[in-house]
Amino acid sequence: MGHYGPYTFPNGLRRAREQLWAWPEGKEIVGRHEAFLHISTSYIFGAGKDLKILPADYAALPEMHFVTRIVLALLKHPDALMYFNSNGEILADEKLLRNSLEFYAQHQQPPLDIWTNIRLFKLDNGWLMMDTVGMEQLDHPDLEACFPSSKYNPQDVSRFLRNCSLYLLNAGEVVKHKDTMNGPGDINWQAFHVEKGVSSPPRRLIRWFPMDGSEAPEGLRPKENS
Repeated sequence: MGHYGPYTFPNGLRRAREQLWAWPEGKEIVGRHEAFLHISTSYIFGAGKDLKILPADYAALPEMHFVTRIVLALLKHPDALMYFNSNGEILADEKLLRNSLEFYAQHQQPPLDIWTNIRLFKLDNGWLMMDTVGMEQLDHPDLEACFPSSKYNPQDVSRFLRNCSLYLLNAGEVVKHKDTMNGPGDINWQAFHVEKGVSSPPRRLIRWFPMDGSEAPEGLRPKENS
């Protein structure tokens, strides 16, 4: 965190490379890097000691847009290889970054796919887990979705996670422990606030399960009295 800011965790670059879906050629390019240009924002650089760390009108979303514009400018340098969001554990080149920004600007939506990654993991008993990483940059918890692989398409679950992330961004942290929401399979999925995620990095999490009667692997679903 001292080098890359809050919400970063060791081996983030390795995890970003392993879970790089939108730009697969980047898995090889990342090994060529020799240095990082780190972009850091602060309200206290050069300010007095009594200045508040965050002003009253602080908002995460405009800051993310501002930093991303700086990234685009830096990527024009001939030696720049890629963009690495150490909080969202995601990699992209200039073309992918610019295309995403243009697409979401046309639809008036935040470009979550270049700020936060969606990852896929295999669990026991034929189950899968997909999660988001990086939502803390926007002051919201990340999400996990656990489901039997035989019943749900990961692409549908990915869209569900993006929609949930956007819902939290727009409505605030309104999803409470054991709340339900319609999801993949056109059934309700139930949310559980959990203290520990299935995979690193450690962070705040809401874990979703389909309410279809499937029995999750041992220890995955919180106890009923929790």
